[in-house]
Amino acid sequence: MAMDLFCYSSKTFIEVREIMELAADQHKELFATKFLISPAREAGAVQREIALEHGLHAKSIFLIRYNDKSSLDLSSVVIDVVKKELGNNDVVILFENETLR
Repeated sequence: MAMDLFCYSSKTFIEVREIMELAADQHKELFATKFLISPAREAGAVQREIALEHGLHAKSIFLIRYNDKSSLDLSSVVIDVVKKELGNNDVVILFENETLR
C-alpha cells in the first residue's frame, strides 16, 4: 500500500521544484531511497480548495512517497525539512491528503 504526504505550497511549482531538488540533494540520507519526491506541478481547483481549508492559497502541489515503510519513524524529520525549506507559512502537508502534519 502506498503512503503519501500531500504537500501544498503558496510558491509556484517552478520555485518548489528548485527548492526541493536542492533539499533532496542536501538530505540524500532521506530522499535517495527512503522517501521519493514527485515533481511539483500547478495546483488545480480541487487542490487549491483543499489547501484553502487549511488556510493556504496554494499555487502548487507535490507528493512525498514513503518508499521504505521501515522509515516511517522519520516522517517528522521529512516534514521538518520541507517546512524549513519552503517556509512554515508557505506549505501545508497532509498525510494521505487527510491528516494535517
